[in-house]
Amino acid sequence: MLISSSAWAQWRAHGCAALALWTLSTSPVWADTAVDASAVQALSITGAAPRIDGKLDEAAWRKAPLHEHFVELHPVERSNARWRTTVQVLATEDALVFGIRAWDPSPELLRAPLVRRDHITGGHDHIAVFLDPSGARRHAQFVRVSASGVLADGVFSAQDDEEDYAADFDVQAAVQRLSDGYSVELRWPLSQLRHPPAGQAPWRMMVLRRIARDDAPLLVSVPLTQSALSFLSELAPITGLDEWQAQAAQHQFVQWRPELTWRRQRQTDAHQPSAPFQQKVQLGMNVKWQPRSDWVLDATLKPDFSQVDQDQPQLSANTRFALFQQEKRPFFLESQELTGQAPTDPDDNPRGLAGFYSRAITQPDWGLRASWRGARSQATAMSLRDQGGGIVLRPSAYSTRNIPQDLPSQASFARVHHQWSPSWDSAALLSHRDYLHGRANSVLGTSLSVQPGSNAMLRAQSLWSRTSVAFDDEGRGQPQSPQLGHRLWLQGRQRLDAWTGEVNLERISAGFANDNGFVPQSGVLRQELNLERKLEPPAWPEHWPLWPIHAAGWVTDWTQVRTLDDPVHQVRGGERVSQVLSTGIWMESKHQSEFWVFHDWKPQRVQHQGQLHAANSWVVGFKISPSDWLSPLELTWSSGRHLDVDADRLGRGQTLSLSGRVFASLPGGWGLEWEPLLSASRILHSDGASLREWTGQSMAVLHMSPRDTLRLLWQGGQAQRRGGGTQREPSPFEERHHGLSLMLQHRRSLGEVFSLGCQRQGAQPDAQRSWECFAKLSVEHWQ
Repeated sequence: MLISSSAWAQWRAHGCAALALWTLSTSPVWADTAVDASAVQALSITGAAPRIDGKLDEAAWRKAPLHEHFVELHPVERSNARWRTTVQVLATEDALVFGIRAWDPSPELLRAPLVRRDHITGGHDHIAVFLDPSGARRHAQFVRVSASGVLADGVFSAQDDEEDYAADFDVQAAVQRLSDGYSVELRWPLSQLRHPPAGQAPWRMMVLRRIARDDAPLLVSVPLTQSALSFLSELAPITGLDEWQAQAAQHQFVQWRPELTWRRQRQTDAHQPSAPFQQKVQLGMNVKWQPRSDWVLDATLKPDFSQVDQDQPQLSANTRFALFQQEKRPFFLESQELTGQAPTDPDDNPRGLAGFYSRAITQPDWGLRASWRGARSQATAMSLRDQGGGIVLRPSAYSTRNIPQDLPSQASFARVHHQWSPSWDSAALLSHRDYLHGRANSVLGTSLSVQPGSNAMLRAQSLWSRTSVAFDDEGRGQPQSPQLGHRLWLQGRQRLDAWTGEVNLERISAGFANDNGFVPQSGVLRQELNLERKLEPPAWPEHWPLWPIHAAGWVTDWTQVRTLDDPVHQVRGGERVSQVLSTGIWMESKHQSEFWVFHDWKPQRVQHQGQLHAANSWVVGFKISPSDWLSPLELTWSSGRHLDVDADRLGRGQTLSLSGRVFASLPGGWGLEWEPLLSASRILHSDGASLREWTGQSMAVLHMSPRDTLRLLWQGGQAQRRGGGTQREPSPFEERHHGLSLMLQHRRSLGEVFSLGCQRQGAQPDAQRSWECFAKLSVEHWQ
């Protein structure tokens, strides 16, 4: 079914008007009337704020109320924690300051090596503060502080029950080691908090403490249980902030962050072995203005988006669908939860990226963005001029076309979210990618979330697309007759004392596309069921020689994908693309060790009307944090009958994944952090043909001070096929890639950074080589 361009333009205009009217609407605020026994009393102070040194020795700390009731959540639930922990909160003119005291009978056993920001793990002693200024308990900003003063921060989503470490907040923290534990001071400026104006629900918080030894106790400052849907379900209100909240609502600031980048680079290949060096100097600017607490306006001009951390390597030779990477760029991380872009692990189905995927925008010249938070409604809107250079996805039931293109475009996105009551909310979004000259892709969508009880949740999303641009293999965009498509998704999740269940139903029509989102497959109907049963660990005798079992469970995952009618790719509906039945057990023990064994039965089809291959394998995994210098070490191994996608047949296959993190203390207070990663796979056929692939990464970071680091990164891989070359078999090939980079970085604050480095990359065949040296200076000014 097709609609005219004029009708589509009218529909889009009506959609924009509806979003604008919803954004400007206001609604009354519900209030919590019950008194929460876990509430934290804050003390408002005027004058000099406490010095952030971790000592908690100022007079204000002696006056601040003390909250010290913590419960133990892991490995077993206890109403009273075995380690004493206290929390105090001060409200200054422009910040909240948290003072936390962590008692420890054996402080010499604290595990807290120097690591990179956002790389604190469960194998490190640390505290974490979760703060929800909206009071809705749907999203929370969090900051972790290790016993050595290292920071990790991000946003926690209650709906997805996941942490996203992409965002960085300009907070200050200091730790003081004591003879009976350690103390932490954490200053959280108002400029780093996003909240609606005065009159909303009370701010809420929770403090978490991890003791990284033996059974790895996890302590929380609220009466949370393991059956809760998320960490945020029992956040405690912060009392004593009524007048302070009214002042905080009028807090305003302007942040200017200019950046200067110098880059000298050269790229060569077999056709241009002696290409000249090219030199480029670029001046960019990022501006953030908060006129009051409920509005944040962002502008960026010529941003240097290329210097981001290297992505974790992924095996890619034996896959049909596109791989995605997580976002790390500051412009998109402002109020990221308002876009609906859920945190997603590379091993999971990226449903949260179907509506918006910020890394689809590759090389913007400029960008504007506005984010707004009301008492019950929130909205964000952005528009960027993208110069291209990235990948456009055109999916189907059996593969994804990854189309490289340099076509300039205007990328725009808007989303509005409204919380009708504490138990249900809805959202609407509009996405548009305009390639000019009648070539465009637009998506209109709605979503709904209902929480009928404290341990259950229902979610739904509908997306409707219209695409009038087609790309050839060279990335050239051509106008086409408008093609319509849709994506419908429904999820139900429930967690009981011993059982956890989740159901997902997803329908993606053959014509659906979203050039501002991540959609690796279309023309399919997907059904998923996940069940997990916690088992009661056996009560071993005290003299039992094996490790005790702290927790155990049984898991079953079932997924089935069937085709829908797709005239363009000549695929009939009802054909089974894949089906997965995975069942197994997992166990947890001391030293934060985990062990799992699964059997995967995976019938798969490579192409339409092709053979349905009955792939199956055993998966064994082990993870442990045995000491303060090795935490964690993880090994996963799979063996069985694996599908060779290109050859369209089964073979005996194995996959191995190994990772670890090693730490060492050096003279002068220096520290060394080494993180190796290795993934390898092979498939052997009975006639001697084979497919082998490996990819690895080695990152070594020398911490000379909390501000100065030297990073050496190597990354490489190889894919090789032997045998074949017949009409039925793909031809033999061998591809290799490698990269080496060295970077020195000095950081005065989150926004004031100087980086200097060089890198070299190469790939075979075609003898591709690239060299680059760069220097980047970023400064910031607050007003």
